[in-house]
Amino acid sequence: MIRTLALLALLQPQDTRPEELPAIRPVAGDLKVWRAATGGIDAVKQEVRVAPADRIGTAGGEYACLLITEGEGLVSLKGIKAGKDRGLGLERAKGGLVLKVYDGKVTLETFATEIVVQTPQGEVRGKQAYFYIEVAEDKTKVVSIEGTVTFANDLGGVDVGPGEEATAAAGKKPSEPRKSDPRALREIFDAPQNRLANPGFETEAKGWDLPTDNRFWSFDRELVHTGARSACFEVTPKHFAGRRDGGLACQRGIAVTQGRRYIVRAYVYLRTVKGSVSATLSFMPLEEGGDRDGLWTKTPLRENAWTMLRLVGTAKRPTMDVSISFQIRSDDYEARIWADDVALIELPR
Repeated sequence: MIRTLALLALLQPQDTRPEELPAIRPVAGDLKVWRAATGGIDAVKQEVRVAPADRIGTAGGEYACLLITEGEGLVSLKGIKAGKDRGLGLERAKGGLVLKVYDGKVTLETFATEIVVQTPQGEVRGKQAYFYIEVAEDKTKVVSIEGTVTFANDLGGVDVGPGEEATAAAGKKPSEPRKSDPRALREIFDAPQNRLANPGFETEAKGWDLPTDNRFWSFDRELVHTGARSACFEVTPKHFAGRRDGGLACQRGIAVTQGRRYIVRAYVYLRTVKGSVSATLSFMPLEEGGDRDGLWTKTPLRENAWTMLRLVGTAKRPTMDVSISFQIRSDDYEARIWADDVALIELPR
């Protein structure tokens, strides 16, 4: 008996009062909930609470996105219908959350709360991670987009790191992780509405402020995260004359809703020849002197691999900039930095 079934027995819902049930809010798509208490299907137009036996999905398996409120997770789904004995299950257990996936495709972005995802072939655990799960017939695939998740059943378990995937067939333990192809996930993991224009540099510089000296930046068709292009920057003393930091790419003056929470993401690929170079993603007020109201990352970059930079926070001004910049950590340096798939997503109230 796989660990999923054992977990079902152990993780029985602890909350019985309606106000303690987990709540969801729609972000995109025509989201539905099948209600076990009535046998009917409700459209999700605003925040609703779901019982352990309820099932979340869409009418025909179309794409939809939802927020598990209280900052607990952002879920995209496809191929999942709301109905009896199908759809997503969601419940609280021992202070955390359990999400049940029976078939279809799901991406899950978790924040402060660890979420356990139960599938027919095992369970996936992730906290402050971004990962994809595909359940098809008798096989489950798990891909980590960012962060490390644990994929396990009664026969064994593996840690799946950023840019890796593992699979488990019925009656088998999860496979050893291998490198994944993020382009295969394009249809679902970037689907929530993006507030940025030309986020993947598909129309090259349109919408972006790039450094004045255009000798050190170009658009690459070979090394991309998704799509047909990425932006490539050469960071050397020749171009920056000893500067320790500078801008790479920026979208300025984006109108946002002050007081609303946003997710900001960018994918960066680092190839260092010598020295030490890093990159930062920032979400800053347009107004001069607004640094104290801004957000920025401190995510270590992996060499020769795509790293997702991510911010989650509140817009404290009505107009913001989203930018990627570089920092030098040695006197002699030479590196290339690629950027792709930059996103600004507004979370529902």
